Amino acid sequence: MFNERAFISQVERANPEELANLLIRPTLEQEKALRAHLGDERYLRMHSMALKRKVSRSGVAKPKGNVVVIHG
Repeated sequence: MFNERAFISQVERANPEELANLLIRPTLEQEKALRAHLGDERYLRMHSMALKRKVSRSGVAKPKGNVVVIHG
């Protein structure tokens, strides 16, 4: 059984990374709770931003090594 209060509490305590993960692929029950809590417009905006964040992060190149700067 889905506990809406516990889920919304989890959303409120989440750091930005956790919140983005919750918004990317919510279950049907979670989406309904988020829409009720945030409102449809705000939920859609936050969901869209979370998806864009995931896409932009997946395209980031991994560090290739150290950089040495020699002055002069």
